Parts: sequence; structure tokens; C-alpha cells
Amino acid sequence: MKEPISAEFGFGIHYFLASFNDTFYKSAYKDFKQFFVDNKDVKKWMICSDYAIGDKNKKNDVVTFTFYPYIVDHGLLSNMIKSLAKKDLKNTRDINKDFLTFIKEAPILNISVILSRKRKLEYLSDERGLFIISIDKILEQLNYWVVSTPENKEYFEKLVKKMNKLKILVKSPSTNLKIIRDIEIISQLVAYLCLEISLISDVDILGWFSDRDKLLEYKKSSFREPLIFDFIGNLYHVLCENHSDTIDLKAKLVYGIPEQEGAIWYDELNKIPDYICGTLADYDIQKNEISHQKFNTMLTSFFINNPKNLVFKLNFSKKEFSAQKLFFYENTKG
Repeated sequence: MKEPISAEFGFGIHYFLASFNDTFYKSAYKDFKQFFVDNKDVKKWMICSDYAIGDKNKKNDVVTFTFYPYIVDHGLLSNMIKSLAKKDLKNTRDINKDFLTFIKEAPILNISVILSRKRKLEYLSDERGLFIISIDKILEQLNYWVVSTPENKEYFEKLVKKMNKLKILVKSPSTNLKIIRDIEIISQLVAYLCLEISLISDVDILGWFSDRDKLLEYKKSSFREPLIFDFIGNLYHVLCENHSDTIDLKAKLVYGIPEQEGAIWYDELNKIPDYICGTLADYDIQKNEISHQKFNTMLTSFFINNPKNLVFKLNFSKKEFSAQKLFFYENTKG
């Protein structure tokens, strides 16, 4: 990624993403790039994601993204995963070794980010004020696009209304900023990773398929479609415009919307990020400990020396925003 895009351009990136970008390029980009170079003929990718956020019984807040090449029918892939992992991680006592072999050898990439528990996007001043300023900048950008891009006028006008509703929510002292904050963080990570894929590979479609989560459900009655989709799509567009000398055509972004109840149609594909995310949520980084043998199986059989499983820790503190890549060894206690 080039120099960070400031908020004055509307959909800009936060300082934490600039820190992530620096660490990503120094410690993981080589493996990331090699994966997509090895799969350069793939034109369609599915990005499935799972979260472990806000559970006080877990050690970490985590988000995991799993990148699937769309080279076989999704139903066939789902059936294969289901045959190897019949249950979600929380309902599993032992992990099938054939499942671990499959997810290590298949052309699948996983990126996980552990987030500081007490995270904020602004420490030196008022975070609520930061969000309001950011929304105002977005509204300026959208109103410009309404005029400059008449073919998409209707969409941008609808988004202006959504942003004004969000601004009213943010300005209210009774609104908890936690979900809005996490929508901002996750959307920036998704848009960034989509950009990095687009810079390497000539892709046509990138699809984000999230597990059922409050990030997608936030104020659904007011916003109809998930607000996070708008943040991802528009930031991706701006990031690509910043690389217009490199990217001729942007990939089309599509989104999966999980069913309200029962099984999600892409449920089986979310099992891989579920197993990875659940393991990291349980892992005590400081003590190098886990609570159950199944997590130890994941760590020792899948995490160690695996260039297709990249794990980062994002630190949000009063002192600084920083990122680090995590490495795993065989002496985990549990």
C-alpha cells in the first residue's frame, strides 16, 4: 500500500492500519504474495471470516479471514469440509488429523488478527468527536460523488442518508461506540486485504462471507443492509484509486448475507476460520498456555511453520498503535 490516505479524502485509513501495513510488508508479504502468485489464474475468491470478540471467558479478541479460490463448486467443498470436521470447534473434543492435513495442503490462506481488549481509535482526545469528524468527511466525499458520478447517484444519495443516521447515533451520549469502533476496524482490514490481492493478482470477484455477527446486524432496522458493507466497498474503491497507476480494473466486491436463523448456506466454509479463530481466542500469549488438548493439536499440527497461516497482534494503547507478527513453537503448555 502507498502512503496512508488521510481522512480529509472522505474514506481514509486509521493510524492502526498504517502500522499493520508496515508489519505486514516486513514480516508476511513475501508469503502472502507467493500464495496469490501460485494461484494467479484464479479469478474469483471467497473470503470467509469468523470472530471471537467480547467473550470474557476467552483470552483474546480475534478475527480470522480464510481465502478460498473459487475453483470448485462451493457445495462440493462444503461437503468435503463437513466430512472431515462434523462439528464446530466449541463442540469438538478431538480434531480429525485428515482435516488438518486438508487445510494445510489445500490452496487456502488464513490471516488472523488479535485485537487489544481495551481498544480505542483515539486516546489523546475525544473518540466520539473523531467519529463525527470522520463521518463529516465521508459526507463531503459522498456529496461530491453524487455530482461527479451520476450513474451511481441513487446509491450515493442512499448512503448519504445512512451516514446522517450514523452521525445522529454517534452524537448521542447514550450510544455505545464499541460496535461502531469494531465495524471501522474490521472494514479497514477487509478493504486493505482486498487491495493487496488486487495489486498482485488480476481478479474479477472478491466475495466476503462473514459468520453471523452483531457487526452485520447493527441497527439493521435503520440501515437495512449491513453498514460494514458500505465501509468496505467505498474504502476499497478509494484505496484502488490511490493505486490507479498499478490497478487497471478493480475487482467487483460481493457480500454474503447470513440467514437470520438456522444454518448459513456457507456455514461449512466458515469452519476453517472458526477452528483457527477459536484456538487463538483460547491461547494465553504471555504464558504460552492453552486450556484444552484440541487447541494444542491445532497449534502444534497447523500453526507451526505454516506460511499459509499468518497471525498478527494489533495493539491499541495510549502510547501507540502497533502491530506484530506472531510465531508459534512446540512448547505450548496445556
